[in-house]
Amino acid sequence: MIKFILNGGPFMYVLLINIVVILDLVVIKIRDLYIRPKSDIYQIKCGLDGILFWGLVALVNGIFGQLMGIWSALRIIAVATEVSPQVIMQGIIISFNTTLTGFWILIFSALFWYVLRTKADKMINNLK
Repeated sequence: MIKFILNGGPFMYVLLINIVVILDLVVIKIRDLYIRPKSDIYQIKCGLDGILFWGLVALVNGIFGQLMGIWSALRIIAVATEVSPQVIMQGIIISFNTTLTGFWILIFSALFWYVLRTKADKMINNLK
């Protein structure tokens, strides 16, 4: 796991920060919806869309990280006299680390968002 993160480059650290932010928002909303339910509609809805937003930010960071990795690799390949196809393929495989990580973060944040949004909608309907 550590090797996977290190191979992803500096953008993996940004994705780790995204994970922390999303988990923080999820914990806050679980507390607000399940442990200490709120009676104000604004407080129920507040912060829900942030979970999905930061998941999308993670996906964009992942794609941007892959593009930057491929761009820097192509600059080095252009200068090199001999590069084996195996090295190029290994570099392309590693370049997908950030994109796949961002994609998985988006999937999990969307699942959390959906479950919490459903609970929030039920609470709002009960208040009306």
